[in-house]
Amino acid sequence: VGVTPLHQIILDEAYRDVPLRDGDRTLSLPVAQAVMRAIAVNAAKGQARAQVLFTQLVGMAENAARQKREEFLQAAIEYKAHWELELE
Repeated sequence: VGVTPLHQIILDEAYRDVPLRDGDRTLSLPVAQAVMRAIAVNAAKGQARAQVLFTQLVGMAENAARQKREEFLQAAIEYKAHWELELE
């Protein structure tokens, strides 16, 4: 299934670089990263809503990474088992 034009616009905006002040310097970051940085900073400053949102987002990202690792491990196990049988 292809990406709709609206979805493409959203993705283009999410990954468009924007200037961001970081102390004395200016960084160029994708919008998505700049937004995540703002949420993280606000969470660290004690904003309860930002803390909840940031915790949820980190949990989702960690779960997705864990799932990918488990899928890779399962594929490696299946590959090994298949070739052990082939070689016998």
